[in-house]
Amino acid sequence: MSTIFSKVKLKGRQIILLSVLVLFAAVAEMMLPSLLAQMINSGVADSSRGTVLILAAVMAGVTVLACVVNFLSVKIASRISTDFSAALRGQVFEKVQSFSAAELDKFGTASLVTRSTSDITNVQNFLTLLLRIGILAPMMAVAGLIFSAATGGQVSSVLTVAIPVLLVGCGIVILFLPAIL
Repeated sequence: MSTIFSKVKLKGRQIILLSVLVLFAAVAEMMLPSLLAQMINSGVADSSRGTVLILAAVMAGVTVLACVVNFLSVKIASRISTDFSAALRGQVFEKVQSFSAAELDKFGTASLVTRSTSDITNVQNFLTLLLRIGILAPMMAVAGLIFSAATGGQVSSVLTVAIPVLLVGCGIVILFLPAIL
């Protein structure tokens, strides 16, 4: 049995651009707690108003940049899934065109309309979420591990074990999910 993803090919350049944008957003989101800690340790603890203002401005800039990057990544993920669903609808239409009158009666018009509209829209929405979460989660896990190791402490040793286990679990789900579809 072939899967939906074997019928329609995704565009590699868009996936790579999406991955780069999501990586940048993940790094930006991981920088914010470090900047906040630095603000508290250097600015608030030392009563240095200038340090607090500078770090607040940096945090605001990183946040705005992360929002723009997240917006672009959602737009690209939506475009990828829209192109995917358009190609899939075209293939469904071609298949329905090859049906005989008896086959059309067997399936029913309502069933064919439902499958070619709402079912494909559900697949499109799922693909959008999969592209965002499927790329973001592993990158956030790796970035979290790197940042926690850089700051030291006992949390990094726990994350060193937990994150690879979670990544393997996510990988198994991602590998076997297309077979279910």
